[in-house]
Amino acid sequence: MRLLSFARKFGALDTRDQWALVPATVSLLVARVALQVLPFRTFLRWADPHGPRSGAPSSLDLPTRRRIRAVERAGCRLFPKNPCLIQAAVVQRLLWRKGHPSELRIGVRKEGGKHLEAHAWVESGGEVVVGARGRSDEHVPLPLSGRVEGGGHPSRRE
Repeated sequence: MRLLSFARKFGALDTRDQWALVPATVSLLVARVALQVLPFRTFLRWADPHGPRSGAPSSLDLPTRRRIRAVERAGCRLFPKNPCLIQAAVVQRLLWRKGHPSELRIGVRKEGGKHLEAHAWVESGGEVVVGARGRSDEHVPLPLSGRVEGGGHPSRRE
């Protein structure tokens, strides 16, 4: 039943959106595997090979915005609980390849005064291009500068 629903929704999309959704899905799956098997700092280097780019903000063209939207749609379908880091990594890599100045950000906040909650997003040209939905002003960005010092994968204790 879910497959039929997916097929209907996919068929209702504009052809350009359908073509954007396929590579977005593949990129998200590759990013998910990379996050599982690579140490965290290596994963960040994969997402952002040369660190944050600076320079004059450039407006994102329509095909790039369409691909970002496809990453968001596919990411929410594939990883409904916590898609933010994987989506942000894929979008950061996409923007890096297109030459857009952008920065992958990871922030934390205290949820209910007890637990730390992390969220990832990408900023470009002074705006959040992916990850705005789960982000709040309470998230304090970690100083990544495109690289992580120390520890490896978050699930591996060294």
